[in-house]
Amino acid sequence: MKIRVGDYHVVGAIGKRGVLIHKDLKGPFYVSREEDNPEAKEVRIPAGMTFVVTIMIRAIDSKNLQASLLLLLLGFLLVFLSVKWAYRKFPNRVLEVKEYQFDSPSLEEILNDMTKRNNALMKFLMVFLLITIIFAILYLKTNFFIFLFMSVGFFLATDLMSQYQCIQRMFVLYKLKKMFL
Repeated sequence: MKIRVGDYHVVGAIGKRGVLIHKDLKGPFYVSREEDNPEAKEVRIPAGMTFVVTIMIRAIDSKNLQASLLLLLLGFLLVFLSVKWAYRKFPNRVLEVKEYQFDSPSLEEILNDMTKRNNALMKFLMVFLLITIIFAILYLKTNFFIFLFMSVGFFLATDLMSQYQCIQRMFVLYKLKKMFL
């Protein structure tokens, strides 16, 4: 059976195969048929670009420009829009799945394992968010331009982690535990 990923909650994984349930939380659980190996494009950053960016940061930092909240927010906005653009096709992705019946690992064990995995992802998300806030405050207080790049970089990690929808998954898992256990 083929489904659109945007119509389902990805609640966890069994091995490397995703476990999904429809957004109305009714009906059976589905597991992807094969291990999900999306074709990843290689991203290469040339050494020259790294060198140029380093020189730019040093030149801007040496001018002692005044820290700007507008510049920080603009960086966050650019990162947010670029991540949204990169993930724009994901909800329309078609996935081959099969219905899953809980036999050997019980539903309770699976939901507990999924909750543990989601809690670990939530911890990473909170750490990245905290580091982003710390670097943003350091940038605004010290006027060092490197803290601007660090805060925007950690916001990129935070935004990418938020694409796992950890908070939404936490509520879905809570509802599933309430319904099935």
